Amino acid sequence: MHPLEWYKKAAEKGIADAQYALGSMYFYGHGVKQNFEEALRWFALAAEQGHPEAQFELAEAYANGRGVEQSLLEAVRWYRKAAEQGHAEAEFALGSAYADANGVYWDAEEANVWFRRAAQQGHAGAQFRLGTAYFDGNGVEVDLEETVRWYRRAAEQGHAWAQLNLATMYELGHGVAEDLGTAIHFYRQAAEQGDPEAQFRVALAFHTGSGVEKDLRKAVKWYREAAVQGNSRAQFNLGALYLMGEGVAQNFEEAARWLMKSADQGESDAQYNLGLMYSRGDGVPLDREESMRWHRMAAEQGEPGAQFEVGMAYDFGIGVEQDSGEAAAWYLRAAVQGHPGAQNNLARAYELGVGVPRDYEEAVNWYLQAAEQGDAFGQYNLSTLYRTGEGGYQDYEEAVRWCRKAAEQGHPGAMFSLGVAFDLGEGVEQDFEQAASWYLKAAEAGHSRAMHNLAIAYETGEGVLQDDETAMKWYTEAADRGDPSSQFTLGMKYLFGEIVQQDYGKALQFFLKAADQGHDEAQQFLGDMYRMGFGVSEDDEEAVKWYMKAAEQDNQLAQYYLGVAYSTGNGVQKNQEEAFKWFLRSAQQELAPAEFAVAAMYGDGLGVEQDYAKAAEWFLRAARQDHPEAQFNLALMHQTGSGVPRDPYSAIRWFRKAGDLGHKEALFHLGKMYDDGLGVPVDPKKAARWYGKAAEAGHAEAQRVLGIAYQKGLGVAQDYEQAVTWFRRAAEQGNTDAQFHLGLTYLEGLGVSQDMEQAVWWFATAAESGDLNARVFMAERFLADDEDPQTVALAVKWLREAAEQGHPLAQYDLGMAYSMGVAVPKDPSAAFKWLEKAAEQGHAGAQFLVGSMCFDGQGTARDYEQAVQWWLKAADQSIAEAMLCLGELYRNGFSVPKDAAAALAFYERAVEQDSSMARAVLGELYLNGECVPRDYAKALKLFLEAAEQEEPDALFHLGCMYREGLGVDPDPEEARKWFIKAAMAGLEEALEALERLDDSRPE
Repeated sequence: MHPLEWYKKAAEKGIADAQYALGSMYFYGHGVKQNFEEALRWFALAAEQGHPEAQFELAEAYANGRGVEQSLLEAVRWYRKAAEQGHAEAEFALGSAYADANGVYWDAEEANVWFRRAAQQGHAGAQFRLGTAYFDGNGVEVDLEETVRWYRRAAEQGHAWAQLNLATMYELGHGVAEDLGTAIHFYRQAAEQGDPEAQFRVALAFHTGSGVEKDLRKAVKWYREAAVQGNSRAQFNLGALYLMGEGVAQNFEEAARWLMKSADQGESDAQYNLGLMYSRGDGVPLDREESMRWHRMAAEQGEPGAQFEVGMAYDFGIGVEQDSGEAAAWYLRAAVQGHPGAQNNLARAYELGVGVPRDYEEAVNWYLQAAEQGDAFGQYNLSTLYRTGEGGYQDYEEAVRWCRKAAEQGHPGAMFSLGVAFDLGEGVEQDFEQAASWYLKAAEAGHSRAMHNLAIAYETGEGVLQDDETAMKWYTEAADRGDPSSQFTLGMKYLFGEIVQQDYGKALQFFLKAADQGHDEAQQFLGDMYRMGFGVSEDDEEAVKWYMKAAEQDNQLAQYYLGVAYSTGNGVQKNQEEAFKWFLRSAQQELAPAEFAVAAMYGDGLGVEQDYAKAAEWFLRAARQDHPEAQFNLALMHQTGSGVPRDPYSAIRWFRKAGDLGHKEALFHLGKMYDDGLGVPVDPKKAARWYGKAAEAGHAEAQRVLGIAYQKGLGVAQDYEQAVTWFRRAAEQGNTDAQFHLGLTYLEGLGVSQDMEQAVWWFATAAESGDLNARVFMAERFLADDEDPQTVALAVKWLREAAEQGHPLAQYDLGMAYSMGVAVPKDPSAAFKWLEKAAEQGHAGAQFLVGSMCFDGQGTARDYEQAVQWWLKAADQSIAEAMLCLGELYRNGFSVPKDAAAALAFYERAVEQDSSMARAVLGELYLNGECVPRDYAKALKLFLEAAEQEEPDALFHLGCMYREGLGVDPDPEEARKWFIKAAMAGLEEALEALERLDDSRPE
C-alpha cells in the first residue's frame, strides 16, 4: 500500500500529526500529485486540533493565495493561533504583519512584541527586525546598543543583512566603539553569503587597506563577486583595477566590460572612464562619437573630468562638430568645480576670445585659479601673460614667480622662459649662471630653443666655463660633417638617452647617416630599431635589410638576428638552411646565443643533418659562456646519453650551473633526478631541496611537487601549512593539479580552515583548465545542484571526456546518469557499459551495481554467475548491499549451493558495516531459528539496534514480539507503539497488525 494511504487512514482517525503530514504531501507534491485544495483541507483539520505547524502552513496559504483565495485577515488569524503556541516562524510572520500593515493595522509596538518572542527563540529574521526597530525608533525608543545586540544575535546565525548592518555599526561607531577590524569581519561574513553590498565593502577594505592589510588580489576577488551581482560601484572599481593593472594583469577589454556594466547603471565615474577608453581605443574600438556619448552622460551628472573632456571634444571637433562656444560652456562647468585643466583652457579662451568675448580679466582669474592648484600649464600661461603684458597686466616679477613654480614642476617652456628672464634680467637680477642652469634643464627636457641657447652659452662662456668639446656636442658639428663614427655615437646617445634626452627619432636620423656610409654597428642598430619598433613602426623586412648589410661585414649580432629571421620567417621567407648558415657564422665569433642556436639546430636536424655529438659540442661552447639554456640542454644530454656518454654526475653539474643562473627547469630536473633515482640513488631530502629552489624561483610544477612533499612528509618534515603555501603558488600560475590539491586542502581542512566555498572555487578553476579529477568533482556538483541546461550539459561533457580517458569515478557517475536518466536519456545498456568499466577498475559501488544488473538482466543478458562474482568483489570492498544479496542467495540456494553458514557469514559482515537491513534480516533468522538456533534475546537486540536506524521490518518485528510475548512479556501498548512506527514508515503489514490489535482490545 502506498504511504499516502497509510497517512490517509491515520488522518481519518483524527491523528493530527498524520493530517499535517498528509497535508504536506499534497501541498509539496511528495509522493502524490500536488493539490493545494486537498492539502489545505488536511491542514485545516490538523489546525483546528491545535497543531501549530498546520496552523502556520494554513496561514501561509492564505497569505500567498495558494489553494485558497488570498486573505490577509485569515492569514493573521492562523498566524496568531500558531504564534500563541510559541511557533517562532508564526511569531515572526505576525510581527511582520503588524510592522508592514498586512492584514492588520500598522502597530509597531505590537510588531515588536511578536518579533521579541520569536527573537528570544533564536529566530534570526526576528532578531534583525527587532534590531532595526531599535535603530529607527519604531515602537521603541532609539537604542543603538540594543540595535547592536540584536543584530549581533542574528548575525551569529548567519543572517546576511544583520551582518551587513552590524558591520556598518562598527565602521561608524554606532552603538559600539568604532572598530574597522570587527566591521570587516562582519562584512566578510555577509559577503561570503553572497550579499553584494557586503562584498563591495570587503573589496574596498582590501583595496584601501582599511581595517585589513591591503591586498589587491583579494580586492579583485570580492569586487568581482559583487560586480557579478550587479553592484555598480564594484563594477566600476573592478574595471578601474583592470584598467590600471592593479591586483590583476592589465586588461583593457575586461576593464571596458566592467566599466560598461557600471556606466549602464548610471555611475558617472564609469561613464567618464569609458569615454576615455573609447577616445584611445583601449579595450574597445576607437570611436570618438561613442567617447563623446559617454562623456556627455557623465558630464550631465556633474563629473568635472567628463565636462572637461566634452569641452575638449567641442574645442577640437573630436566626435562632434567643432563649436568653441559649446567648448567654453563645458569648460566653465568643470572649472567652477575646480578642474585645473578646464580652468586653464577657459582662461585661454578668454585670452584669445575663442568661444567667448576676449576678456583678459577673466583670463587672469581662471589662470590664477589653475595656477594656485599647482597646475604647471596654468602657472606657465599666467607667467606668459604677465611677461607679455597683454590686456595691461604686464608684471615681470609676477611673471618670474609663476614661471619658477611651473619650472620646478618640470615644465620645459617654463624652464626656458626662466632662463630667458635670468639672461635678460627681466623680473630678476641678471644672472648668466642661473640662465645657463635653466637652459640646461630645459634642453635636457627636449626644449629645442633651450638647447640652442645653451650651445651659445658654452660657445661664449656666459654662465658656464667655456668648453669647445661640449659646444661641439650641442652643435653636433662632427655629425654635420658626416663622420660615421660620430653619427653612430650621437645616435647611441639619443637612443639610450645618455647625456641628451632620449629621442628615437634623432637616433634614427644619425644611425641612417652613419649606416649609409657603411658603418656596420649603425646598420645593426637600425635593424634592432625596426625589429622592436623603437622610434619607427615595427617592420621586419626593413630590419632584415639592415641586418644583411651589417652581417655581410661580419657583425656577429646582425648575423645572429639574421639567423633568427630566417628561422622564424619574420621579414624573409623561412629557410632553415640559411638560418643555420648565419647562426654558424655568428657562433664562430663566439657569440653565446648563436652557439646555442647552432647546437639546437644540430639537435633538431633543422637546416643541417641531425648530429647529437655536434649539438653537444656547441651546447658546451655556449655553456662555458654561462648560457643557462645551453647548460640545461647539455645536462639533459648527459642524463640521457644523447651525443655524449651517459653521465648523471655531469648532468647534475650542468643542471646546477644553470640553476645558479636562475634556470627554473634545471632546478626542477635536479629534484626529479633524486626523486626518481635517475642515475643517482633515490634521496627524498635532496629531491625536496632542489624542488624547493625551483619552487622559490617560480617553477609551478616544482611548487606542486613540493606541496605534496610537505603534505606527505617526503624528504621534509610534514607541514600542511607549507603544503598549502606551495599548492597555492602553483595554482595561481595555472597548474591544474595544484589547483585540485588546493581544493582538497580546503575540503579536508589540511593546513587551512575547512572552507567549502574555497574548495569549490579551486575545483572549478582546475576543472575549467581540464583537470579530470576536478572536472568529475564539479560535474557531480553541477548534476546534483544545478538546473541550468548549459551547466548540466557541461557536466555531462566533462564526465564523458573523463570517462573515455579511463577515470573510474567519471565512468561510475556517467553510468548512474544513464541508469536514472539524469541529464541524459535513460539507457540501461549505456549505464551497464560505463558501470562495468568503472567496476573493472575496482570501483566498489560500480561492482555492486554491475552485479545487480547482471542478476536482473538490466542493460545486459541475465547472468547469475557474473552477478555473484561482481557482488563478491563489492563485498570484499565492504559494500553491505552486496553482502546482503550474497546472503540471500546462499540462504535460499538460488544460483549457488544452499549454505546457511555462508549466508550467516555474509549477514554478519553486513551488520559490521552498520547495515540496518542486515540487522533486521539477522534478527528474523534468530527469531525464526533459521540458519541458527532460535534465540529471542539476540533477535530482540538486533531488532532494537535496527529500530534505532528506523528500519521498518525491525519496527514491525518488535511489535510482533511484544504482541506475542516472544522473549519479552506480552505488552499490547508496547506492541502498538512499534506497529505505529512501522506503519508511519510505510509498512503495510504494520497498519493491518495495528487494526487487528485495536480490534482485539476489550470494549
